[in-house]
Amino acid sequence: MNMKYIAIILAGLLSLFAGCDRSNDYTSYEDLLIKVVSSDVVFTAAGGEGSILVDHPTPVLATSSDEWCTLSVYQSTGGQNIVVNVSPHSNLSARSALITITDGNRKNYVTVTQSALHFFIETSRVNIDAEGGEVRLDYECDLDIINVSLSDTWLTCSLDHSQKQVVLDIPSYNNTNVGRSAIATLDIGSGANSFTAKIWIDQQRLILLYEDFVGTYTMTYGDGNNYNLPPNRNSALTVTLVAAGSNIYYVRGILSAADQALGDILMAYNAGNLEWRTHKVFVRTSTQDLIWGAYSQPVGTSLYFNSYTTGSVGQFGTVGMVSTEFEMSPSGELQSFTFIDDGAWTYPVAGFKLRNYTGSTNNGDVVGMNGKTPSSYYFPKFTKQ
Repeated sequence: MNMKYIAIILAGLLSLFAGCDRSNDYTSYEDLLIKVVSSDVVFTAAGGEGSILVDHPTPVLATSSDEWCTLSVYQSTGGQNIVVNVSPHSNLSARSALITITDGNRKNYVTVTQSALHFFIETSRVNIDAEGGEVRLDYECDLDIINVSLSDTWLTCSLDHSQKQVVLDIPSYNNTNVGRSAIATLDIGSGANSFTAKIWIDQQRLILLYEDFVGTYTMTYGDGNNYNLPPNRNSALTVTLVAAGSNIYYVRGILSAADQALGDILMAYNAGNLEWRTHKVFVRTSTQDLIWGAYSQPVGTSLYFNSYTTGSVGQFGTVGMVSTEFEMSPSGELQSFTFIDDGAWTYPVAGFKLRNYTGSTNNGDVVGMNGKTPSSYYFPKFTKQ
């Protein structure tokens, strides 16, 4: 072969081999995307910082499509690090931003996503007894954008952000007739897409125990003569309630010692209340009873116990007066209560009177209250000594 042609062939081969070694020739990337090694760009509504790691031999430029997503580019050992900062998101819809990474004509894209505002609370209803107290409810929320409003002034609600808890402060409640309810409304987020979460608080009525009524009281009572007047408590008597059974109390201190020996005035415990009923205390003769009854008709008319039925000693008739208006000590102990008409009588009941009668004929009041013959006792109030 001609040496001239051999030289030409060798020169061509050397040129080919030289062309294969292009480690320092950046034009080798012209038809390739900028290589994204890793990305951490999925965010909750709280936002925060993420990163995009790029493997590229020359510096790159990174831009964001949205203001809430900002970028900074740094050179790192493994390539170039694009730091992504995302602001908090108080909206109920998710959002995304497009990151464009460029170097001349070479480009790549990364999508940053941020979820909608998330809120969860462990329960939406609280049931608590009359004693009240503090109730803490765990919640989850990406942000601490929570405003609280209350439907009633007796309820207090605050947020413990460090523990992620809604704190309800429920005071004691001394109503024995009905419970009460309130609503705590939590406004979460801001703007048109904010939302509310409601917590219903149900507090039970006060239920006193049988043992709560045992003790010695000062019974204050009025001695007016008009059954429909407001309470006029101008007399007082020491009365002791003594446990007499599972739901009965002896009332000591009203009857004289001689009458007390013949029978007892009784009160009944029922569902957290004390009931003062008309009943036969004792039989003085075969036709004469001593009754703790209700003054249930206007002055000047005959007094009859419309619901009373003659029976054995100690028999209870219809409930006449029920304890109410309870006052409790700060430690939760019973301090005082008042009796009111429960509506069982044919006529309005303003108070009580001890009366001695034969058949249906009024036979006079019984002497016993502070040694005098009493008239109507308006709404007796018992205050514990």
